Amino acid sequence: MARGSSVQALYELCKKTFAPSAAASSPPSTSAIRKIAALLDTISPVEVGLKADDLEDDRGHGFFGSSIYKHSTRIGIFCLPTSSVIPLHDHPGMTVLSKVLYGSMHVKSYDWIEPACLKQSDKPDDFLVRLAKLHMDTVLTAPCPTTVLFPRSGGNLHCFTAVTSCAVLDVLAPPYSEEAGRCCTYYHDYPYSTFTPVSRSVVNEHEDECAWLEAIKAPDDLHMRSGRYTGPAVQFKFPWSRTSLPTWTTINGEYQHLRWENLLLTPHHIMKPYSAELHNGSSRTSLQNTPRIVLLLTATLFLLTIIPLYLFPLLATSFAWRNLSSPPSSPSPSPPSSSSSSSSSRDAMAGARMAKSSCDIFRGEWVPNPNAPYYTNETCWAIHEHQNCMKFGRPDTGFMKWRWKPNDCDLPIFNPAQFLELVRGKSLAFVGDSVGRNQMQSLICLLLKVTYAVDASVTDDEKFRRYHFPTHNFTVASFWSPFLVRAHEADPNGPTLTGLFNLYLDEVDTNWTTQMTPFDYVIVSAGHWFFRPTMFFEADQLVGCHYCLHPNVTDLTMYYSYRRAFRAALRAFNHLPGFRGTVFLRTFAPSHFENGEWNRGGNCVRRRPFRSNETRMDGYDLEMYMAQLEEYRAAEAEGREKGARFRLLDTTEAMLLRPDGHPGRFGHRPDENVTLYNDCVHWCLPGPIDTWNDFLLHMLKNEGGRSAAGRRSWNVRKSTIK
Repeated sequence: MARGSSVQALYELCKKTFAPSAAASSPPSTSAIRKIAALLDTISPVEVGLKADDLEDDRGHGFFGSSIYKHSTRIGIFCLPTSSVIPLHDHPGMTVLSKVLYGSMHVKSYDWIEPACLKQSDKPDDFLVRLAKLHMDTVLTAPCPTTVLFPRSGGNLHCFTAVTSCAVLDVLAPPYSEEAGRCCTYYHDYPYSTFTPVSRSVVNEHEDECAWLEAIKAPDDLHMRSGRYTGPAVQFKFPWSRTSLPTWTTINGEYQHLRWENLLLTPHHIMKPYSAELHNGSSRTSLQNTPRIVLLLTATLFLLTIIPLYLFPLLATSFAWRNLSSPPSSPSPSPPSSSSSSSSSRDAMAGARMAKSSCDIFRGEWVPNPNAPYYTNETCWAIHEHQNCMKFGRPDTGFMKWRWKPNDCDLPIFNPAQFLELVRGKSLAFVGDSVGRNQMQSLICLLLKVTYAVDASVTDDEKFRRYHFPTHNFTVASFWSPFLVRAHEADPNGPTLTGLFNLYLDEVDTNWTTQMTPFDYVIVSAGHWFFRPTMFFEADQLVGCHYCLHPNVTDLTMYYSYRRAFRAALRAFNHLPGFRGTVFLRTFAPSHFENGEWNRGGNCVRRRPFRSNETRMDGYDLEMYMAQLEEYRAAEAEGREKGARFRLLDTTEAMLLRPDGHPGRFGHRPDENVTLYNDCVHWCLPGPIDTWNDFLLHMLKNEGGRSAAGRRSWNVRKSTIK
């Protein structure tokens, strides 16, 4: 029976809470609203007709309460495909409850600052902006508590972005009504610093949480596709006045039930013969005795006055990244298929589910991926020349057509729109050597599929670059520090003609540590520079070296300096004033020289990945990897006490299996008149290193978005990072 369903209970509670008699005396109490929220918290997708095979649907589904009363309620379900957007809009004089049924959704919301603070822009089009304060800027992942916004608080203006395919159940009271002056207005938000600042007392000294909002027309490219509501039937009671129609209405012979079959109802949806007699008090009325014209007129009135649907013109997709499995244009493109599109969407959902599982994503195998690559050297300007393997004539393309498959789960292919939503208003720093920069360039190439970047570097030094993504106010930066600690080149030649470096193992490199405080995420890595001859200093005293060939200095090996350098670097974050970000330690990436050392003819000529049973980690790969793990555990333990967050981006095993992914001799022109060795350290772009960003996206999902307490303003970031 519908009377016992959660949907029926929701309708009855909303009707009681927002009845005109109650609304006329005073607005519903907070406790009454919380009762509705508590009921919404218990509703699952299945209870409103959304089954597992519907979770990739992109339609809006609705069932709606009576709108006969001036103070009525609207209830609706909106299904958003990955990366779709309900733009920033308001809810004048309304209370709205939103329940995420499945998936993950980024919510950004504001409230107006009262009294109203208006500014006239000095732009050529001379528009008006109003000051608002940020209420929420986070990702909600089902199951999560219902959010509530009120007419003047709780984030009355909000924007939804689907991080994964998701659905939201909305209750609006009262609904939008042009006649009643409750029109939906869309807005564009500007950073607070865009316009002349106001008195600090107006913003209560919280400039970092304020923004200027400009009212705009509904974007032209917004659209919504209607769908069928297939949940339990809902029983409606209509208090007809000045008419002899019964108190309860019956549709299709179902006594006391009304099923909404479609969002866009037309007369033929309900104009079917009544086959049952209905009760009105103690009297019995037969519809067959009612003149047909009365029924027709009544039904028409019903359509015109009861079922004006509350529908957003929604699902604007900011960027066209729906078909993640379709490769970009290339000399030999393959046409996208519907199956590949659906599989990419399933990947997005799998990512949300996997983030809550115990699956070790870093243990697995490489499996074929015919849909890769997802960018080319022609579509991405960020590829460093020495990693641009296709430009310099690498004849095979198979190395690009693999993906990492964890043993016990799936790792979704990188979704740039999803990533950008997770890092909206944030910043990411890469600290280390050129392999770390290699990953940053991979990330930029992946993001350029859906947006653009501008060079925001504060220096001409190519080793310190910053790029800003204005569409999401996201900044990515690289900091060159191959040893992580203070280093000085003592001899340009050294014993091996690769230089001799003095390393101060108890002093971190201030070229990066002094810049870290504003960053939300930092990826720290280092590796192959430690193979070079080095002298070790601690407390300004020479304590040993690696391959310095000095008769009076003990060779402590590179493992000593590698461990000490990571110890100093990771511990620095635990003592860095004002730093509240997350630190990712990216583990050592093995090289694959065969038939000689790097400077003695060694090369990497394999054309397929290893299987996990075809090789194993040993020698210096194992030593350096274990040193990192031990220092990571020590720093993480200290961080738990001091409030710092450390995460392990464990790429070593996956990359140990990829001898085919290096540039080799295809990192430069064949006729280039310089001494260049085969490169079996860095990674071709596109190539296996793109998987590091698959890992990164998965880990950011686990982070669950930045908390309100740790939120930084875009204004501060713009001035300190951009």
